[in-house]
Amino acid sequence: MDATLFASRFSSEKEIASDAHLEGKGLEPHSLSVIVEPLRKGDIWKGTETWNDAFIHDPMTNYVSDPNQDKTARRVITSAALALWIETKQSLTINHGEALLISTPPEDIQHPIHRRLDGVLGEFLRLLGRLGSAEGKKRVKEADAKIKLAVQEAIGDSARDMWLVDLVCTNPQSQGSGYGSAMLDAIKARLDLSGKSAWLTSSNVANDAFYNSHGFFSVANDYLGDDNPKWDRKPVKVQITPAPKGVV
Repeated sequence: MDATLFASRFSSEKEIASDAHLEGKGLEPHSLSVIVEPLRKGDIWKGTETWNDAFIHDPMTNYVSDPNQDKTARRVITSAALALWIETKQSLTINHGEALLISTPPEDIQHPIHRRLDGVLGEFLRLLGRLGSAEGKKRVKEADAKIKLAVQEAIGDSARDMWLVDLVCTNPQSQGSGYGSAMLDAIKARLDLSGKSAWLTSSNVANDAFYNSHGFFSVANDYLGDDNPKWDRKPVKVQITPAPKGVV
Protein backbone atom coordinates (compact mmCIF):
# COMPACT_ATOMS: atom_id res chain seq x y z
CA MET A 1 0.00 0.00 0.00
CA ASP A 2 1.52 3.37 -0.96
CA ALA A 3 1.63 6.31 1.43
CA THR A 4 -1.29 8.12 -0.22
CA LEU A 5 -3.64 5.16 0.09
CA PHE A 6 -2.38 4.58 3.61
CA ALA A 7 -3.28 8.15 4.59
CA SER A 8 -6.62 8.10 2.80
CA ARG A 9 -7.67 4.90 4.51
CA PHE A 10 -6.88 6.32 7.94
CA SER A 11 -8.57 9.68 7.24
CA SER A 12 -11.84 8.04 6.29
CA GLU A 13 -11.86 5.89 9.43
CA LYS A 14 -11.03 8.89 11.62
CA GLU A 15 -13.78 11.04 10.14
CA ILE A 16 -16.37 8.30 10.68
CA ALA A 17 -15.24 7.93 14.28
CA SER A 18 -15.46 11.69 14.80
CA ASP A 19 -18.98 11.83 13.39
CA ALA A 20 -20.12 9.02 15.68
CA HIS A 21 -18.60 10.76 18.67
CA LEU A 22 -20.34 14.06 17.85
CA GLU A 23 -23.73 12.55 17.12
CA GLY A 24 -26.38 14.09 19.36
CA LYS A 25 -23.97 16.56 20.98
CA GLY A 26 -24.98 19.60 18.92
CA LEU A 27 -21.59 19.94 17.23
CA GLU A 28 -20.91 20.15 13.55
CA PRO A 29 -19.92 16.73 12.08
CA HIS A 30 -16.31 16.61 10.82
CA SER A 31 -15.39 19.66 12.93
CA LEU A 32 -13.00 17.44 14.90
CA SER A 33 -11.82 15.33 11.96
CA VAL A 34 -8.10 14.75 11.90
CA ILE A 35 -6.52 13.92 8.56
CA VAL A 36 -3.10 12.27 8.61
CA GLU A 37 -1.32 12.45 5.27
CA PRO A 38 2.18 12.08 3.82
CA LEU A 39 4.58 14.93 4.57
CA ARG A 40 5.35 16.83 1.38
CA LYS A 41 8.12 19.23 0.46
CA GLY A 42 5.77 22.20 0.74
CA ASP A 43 5.20 21.29 4.40
CA ILE A 44 8.85 21.29 5.40
CA TRP A 45 9.36 24.87 6.59
CA LYS A 46 6.27 24.77 8.81
CA GLY A 47 7.29 21.29 9.95
CA THR A 48 10.71 22.51 11.07
CA GLU A 49 9.07 25.22 13.16
CA THR A 50 6.86 22.59 14.78
CA TRP A 51 9.84 20.31 15.44
CA ASN A 52 11.99 23.04 17.01
CA ASP A 53 9.20 24.63 19.07
CA ALA A 54 7.89 21.29 20.34
CA PHE A 55 11.31 20.33 21.72
CA ILE A 56 12.19 23.62 23.43
CA HIS A 57 11.63 22.02 26.84
CA ASP A 58 12.72 18.49 25.93
CA PRO A 59 15.34 17.36 28.49
CA MET A 60 17.65 15.50 26.10
CA THR A 61 17.46 18.23 23.46
CA ASN A 62 18.39 20.82 26.08
CA TYR A 63 21.30 18.68 27.23
CA VAL A 64 22.92 18.17 23.83
CA SER A 65 21.92 21.38 22.00
CA ASP A 66 24.08 24.46 21.66
CA PRO A 67 22.08 27.25 23.41
CA ASN A 68 23.87 29.85 21.30
CA GLN A 69 22.84 28.36 17.96
CA ASP A 70 20.77 30.73 15.84
CA LYS A 71 17.12 29.63 15.46
CA THR A 72 17.21 30.14 11.68
CA ALA A 73 20.33 27.99 11.39
CA ARG A 74 18.61 25.27 13.42
CA ARG A 75 15.58 25.40 11.10
CA VAL A 76 17.81 25.09 8.03
CA ILE A 77 19.43 21.98 9.51
CA THR A 78 16.10 20.37 10.41
CA SER A 79 14.70 21.31 6.99
CA ALA A 80 17.51 19.37 5.33
CA ALA A 81 16.75 16.37 7.52
CA LEU A 82 13.02 16.43 6.74
CA ALA A 83 13.67 16.84 3.00
CA LEU A 84 15.70 13.62 2.97
CA TRP A 85 13.37 11.74 5.31
CA ILE A 86 10.43 12.40 2.99
CA GLU A 87 12.27 10.20 0.49
CA THR A 88 13.68 7.56 2.84
CA LYS A 89 11.26 7.16 5.77
CA GLN A 90 7.54 6.99 6.55
CA SER A 91 6.91 10.72 7.03
CA LEU A 92 3.43 11.81 8.13
CA THR A 93 1.85 15.13 9.01
CA ILE A 94 -1.35 16.85 10.05
CA ASN A 95 -2.27 20.29 8.70
CA HIS A 96 0.81 20.52 6.48
CA GLY A 97 3.48 20.48 9.18
CA GLU A 98 1.47 21.32 12.30
CA ALA A 99 2.24 17.84 13.61
CA LEU A 100 4.87 15.34 12.49
CA LEU A 101 5.63 11.66 12.78
CA ILE A 102 8.79 10.22 11.22
CA SER A 103 9.48 6.49 11.38
CA THR A 104 12.17 4.22 9.97
CA PRO A 105 11.16 0.86 8.46
CA PRO A 106 12.91 -2.36 9.55
CA GLU A 107 16.01 -3.31 7.59
CA ASP A 108 14.18 -6.03 5.62
CA ILE A 109 11.65 -3.45 4.36
CA GLN A 110 13.75 -0.32 3.95
CA HIS A 111 15.45 0.03 0.57
CA PRO A 112 19.25 -0.43 0.91
CA ILE A 113 19.93 2.91 -0.78
CA HIS A 114 17.57 4.66 1.63
CA ARG A 115 19.31 2.97 4.55
CA ARG A 116 22.68 4.24 3.34
CA LEU A 117 21.31 7.76 2.90
CA ASP A 118 19.90 7.64 6.43
CA GLY A 119 23.33 6.63 7.69
CA VAL A 120 24.98 9.52 5.87
CA LEU A 121 22.43 11.98 7.26
CA GLY A 122 22.88 10.61 10.76
CA GLU A 123 26.62 11.12 10.56
CA PHE A 124 26.07 14.62 9.15
CA LEU A 125 23.77 15.61 12.03
CA ARG A 126 26.19 14.18 14.57
CA LEU A 127 29.01 16.12 12.91
CA LEU A 128 27.02 19.35 13.17
CA GLY A 129 26.44 18.62 16.82
CA ARG A 130 30.17 18.30 17.35
CA LEU A 131 31.12 21.55 15.60
CA GLY A 132 30.36 23.56 18.73
CA SER A 133 32.26 23.69 21.97
CA ALA A 134 34.28 20.83 23.37
CA GLU A 135 31.56 20.40 26.00
CA GLY A 136 28.89 20.14 23.31
CA LYS A 137 30.89 17.50 21.45
CA LYS A 138 31.29 15.53 24.67
CA ARG A 139 27.54 15.56 25.36
CA VAL A 140 26.55 14.43 21.86
CA LYS A 141 29.08 11.60 22.04
CA GLU A 142 27.78 10.60 25.48
CA ALA A 143 24.17 10.51 24.28
CA ASP A 144 25.03 8.45 21.20
CA ALA A 145 26.96 5.88 23.22
CA LYS A 146 24.45 5.49 26.05
CA ILE A 147 21.40 5.19 23.78
CA LYS A 148 23.09 2.58 21.58
CA LEU A 149 24.09 0.55 24.62
CA ALA A 150 20.62 0.75 26.18
CA VAL A 151 18.96 -0.34 22.91
CA GLN A 152 21.37 -3.24 22.52
CA GLU A 153 20.82 -4.43 26.08
CA ALA A 154 17.03 -4.03 26.02
CA ILE A 155 16.10 -5.04 22.47
CA GLY A 156 19.26 -6.48 20.96
CA ASP A 157 19.41 -7.42 17.30
CA SER A 158 15.60 -7.55 17.24
CA ALA A 159 15.66 -3.77 16.83
CA ARG A 160 16.65 -4.31 13.19
CA ASP A 161 13.34 -6.07 12.61
CA MET A 162 11.25 -3.31 14.20
CA TRP A 163 10.00 0.09 13.11
CA LEU A 164 11.74 2.99 14.84
CA VAL A 165 9.58 6.01 15.64
CA ASP A 166 12.25 8.67 15.18
CA LEU A 167 10.07 11.69 15.85
CA VAL A 168 6.52 12.50 16.93
CA CYS A 169 5.62 16.07 17.80
CA THR A 170 2.87 18.68 17.61
CA ASN A 171 3.16 22.44 17.46
CA PRO A 172 2.71 23.69 21.04
CA GLN A 173 -0.27 25.82 19.99
CA SER A 174 -2.09 22.68 18.81
CA GLN A 175 -1.11 20.28 21.58
CA GLY A 176 -4.10 18.64 23.23
CA SER A 177 -5.92 18.33 19.90
CA GLY A 178 -5.30 14.59 19.61
CA TYR A 179 -2.81 14.96 16.78
CA GLY A 180 -0.15 12.78 18.41
CA SER A 181 -2.65 9.99 19.01
CA ALA A 182 -3.96 10.28 15.46
CA MET A 183 -0.48 9.87 13.99
CA LEU A 184 0.38 6.89 16.20
CA ASP A 185 -2.96 5.33 15.22
CA ALA A 186 -1.99 5.88 11.60
CA ILE A 187 1.39 4.22 11.94
CA LYS A 188 -0.34 1.30 13.67
CA ALA A 189 -2.04 0.53 10.35
CA ARG A 190 1.37 0.23 8.70
CA LEU A 191 2.64 -1.97 11.53
CA ASP A 192 -0.38 -4.24 11.18
CA LEU A 193 0.25 -4.57 7.44
CA SER A 194 3.92 -5.42 7.92
CA GLY A 195 3.41 -7.65 10.97
CA LYS A 196 6.12 -5.71 12.81
CA SER A 197 6.45 -3.98 16.17
CA ALA A 198 7.99 -0.57 16.96
CA TRP A 199 10.21 1.22 19.45
CA LEU A 200 11.18 4.77 20.34
CA THR A 201 13.27 6.75 22.82
CA SER A 202 11.89 9.38 25.18
CA SER A 203 13.50 11.70 27.72
CA ASN A 204 10.42 13.63 28.80
CA VAL A 205 8.63 11.86 31.66
CA ALA A 206 5.64 14.11 31.04
CA ASN A 207 4.99 12.02 27.90
CA ASP A 208 5.04 8.66 29.70
CA ALA A 209 1.25 8.38 30.11
CA PHE A 210 0.71 9.27 26.46
CA TYR A 211 3.14 6.63 25.19
CA ASN A 212 1.85 4.05 27.67
CA SER A 213 -1.69 4.58 26.36
CA HIS A 214 -0.42 3.55 22.91
CA GLY A 215 1.40 0.46 24.15
CA PHE A 216 4.91 1.88 24.53
CA PHE A 217 6.40 0.98 27.91
CA SER A 218 9.94 1.59 29.12
CA VAL A 219 12.14 -1.53 29.24
CA ALA A 220 15.47 0.20 29.81
CA ASN A 221 16.87 3.60 30.62
CA ASP A 222 20.10 5.46 31.13
CA TYR A 223 21.02 8.91 32.36
CA LEU A 224 22.78 11.77 30.60
CA GLY A 225 24.82 14.22 32.62
CA ASP A 226 24.90 12.02 35.72
CA ASP A 227 28.68 12.18 35.85
CA ASN A 228 29.16 15.54 34.14
CA PRO A 229 30.30 18.23 36.63
CA LYS A 230 29.38 20.97 34.14
CA TRP A 231 25.71 19.92 34.11
CA ASP A 232 24.06 21.63 37.10
CA ARG A 233 20.57 20.15 36.62
CA LYS A 234 19.07 16.75 37.33
CA PRO A 235 20.46 13.93 35.14
CA VAL A 236 18.38 13.41 32.00
CA LYS A 237 16.59 10.07 31.99
CA VAL A 238 16.43 8.52 28.51
CA GLN A 239 13.98 5.63 28.13
CA ILE A 240 13.86 2.86 25.52
CA THR A 241 10.19 2.06 24.96
CA PRO A 242 9.12 -0.73 22.59
CA ALA A 243 5.54 -1.73 21.80
CA PRO A 244 4.62 -5.35 20.96
CA LYS A 245 2.90 -6.27 17.72
CA GLY A 246 -0.71 -5.19 17.52
CA VAL A 247 -0.52 -2.97 20.62
CA VAL A 248 0.46 0.48 19.30
